Amino acid sequence: MYKLNQVKNTFDLLARGLDNTASRISIDSALTPFVVKSGNYKEIEAVDELGKYKANNTIVDEVALYFHGDERLYTSSGINSLDTFAKRVYGFSDLDGIRLDEEMSQLQFPEIRRIQTTVSGSSQQQNVLMYMFPIPRNSQSPYGTVSFFIRESMLTELVGPILGDFNGSVYILDSKNSILASRNRENDLTEQDAKQLLVSKSEDGIHDVQLGGEHYSLMQAKSKWTGWSYVIVMPTDQFLGRVLEMRTFVLLICSAVIAFGSLIVVLLSTRHYRPIRNIADYVRTLQVRTHGNDDRNHNELDLIRDSVQATCDLMKRIDEQRPIVREQFFVRLILGSIKDEEETVAFLSREKLALPEENCFVTVIPMDGSEYISTQNREELLRLLSERYP
Repeated sequence: MYKLNQVKNTFDLLARGLDNTASRISIDSALTPFVVKSGNYKEIEAVDELGKYKANNTIVDEVALYFHGDERLYTSSGINSLDTFAKRVYGFSDLDGIRLDEEMSQLQFPEIRRIQTTVSGSSQQQNVLMYMFPIPRNSQSPYGTVSFFIRESMLTELVGPILGDFNGSVYILDSKNSILASRNRENDLTEQDAKQLLVSKSEDGIHDVQLGGEHYSLMQAKSKWTGWSYVIVMPTDQFLGRVLEMRTFVLLICSAVIAFGSLIVVLLSTRHYRPIRNIADYVRTLQVRTHGNDDRNHNELDLIRDSVQATCDLMKRIDEQRPIVREQFFVRLILGSIKDEEETVAFLSREKLALPEENCFVTVIPMDGSEYISTQNREELLRLLSERYP
C-alpha cells in the first residue's frame, strides 16, 4: 500500500504537470488560432513551439493541438490531417479521423482514454493513452483541444516495481473505472476478470475477493485530484507461502542451533565427566579388592559420595582409637617389646610424636584401682607432665 500510494502521488504530479502545460499552451501567443493560421511560417513556428513543450514532458510521446472546425492537427513532429494522424502516424485500431474530430470538438472537461494501436511495419499491438484538455483552460467556450499521447509502456514501467518479487497484476483506472494501463507478472487474471473484481470493491484499502474459487488480495488507492484508481491484485496463497517459507527457515535455524548446542554440551560434558568416571572406576576397584563386590547400580556421584562418607567415618574412628594406640606403643616401648628402631621411627612419624631429647625417663604413678580414669584424662595428665618436666 505504501508503494501504491507513492505511485499515485507520482501520477498526480504528472497529471498536474500536463494540466499546467495545457494551460501554458492556451495562453501562448504563438499558438493562438489567429496566429497559427496567418501563414505557413507561423505554422512552422507552432510546430517548433509544440516541440519545446514535448521536450519538457519526458513521458509524453506526442503533443497535438487541434482548433475546432479545422481539418488539420498540429503536432511536435509536423502537421497532419486527422485521418492521416489516426491511421498512419499511430495506426489507431478503433479510432479514425472523423471520430477523433468529434471527440476533440465536443470535449468540455479533461478526459483520458486508452486506444489500441498497431506498430508500423508489424502486426504487434500496443496501447496509447490520449489525455485531452480543452483550451482555454476552465473556459465555458473552448476553441481548441490539446492532446498528450502517452504510450502505455511508459506508465507500466513506473508501476512495475510495485509488485517486487510477488506475482500479480497492477491496474490504473480512470474516473469511469476504465482500465488505462496494466502490468501482469505470472498471473492468469484477464482484464475482464479484473473488472469484475474492481467493480465489487470501490473503497480504498486492502480487500479479500474471490473469483472462480481463487482468493485474491486487492489493494486500491484512489486519487482525489484526477479520480484515477491504482489497484494491485495478487493471489492470496502466495502470502501464506511466504509465511511457510519463513517458518521453515526459522525452524531450520533453530534446529541447527539446538543440534550445535547439543553437540557442544555433549563434548563438554564428556570432557568434564571423564575425571569423575575415572575416580568412580578406581573406587569400584577398591570395593572389589576389599569387599569382593562391584556395585554398578549406583551412579558415579553417589558412589564417590558414599566412599567419601565411609572414609570420613573411618578417619573419625581412627582418631577415637589413637590415644589407645599411643598408649599401647609406649607400653611396648617401656617393656622393650619393640626391637626394631625403624618401627619406632615410623610410628612416631605417623602419629606426629616428637622425642626431641636424647634421654627420656619413665614415671610410674599409682592410682586407686577403684577409680576409672578415662583416656582423655590420661592424655591431659601426660600433657601436664610434659609441661612440668620438659
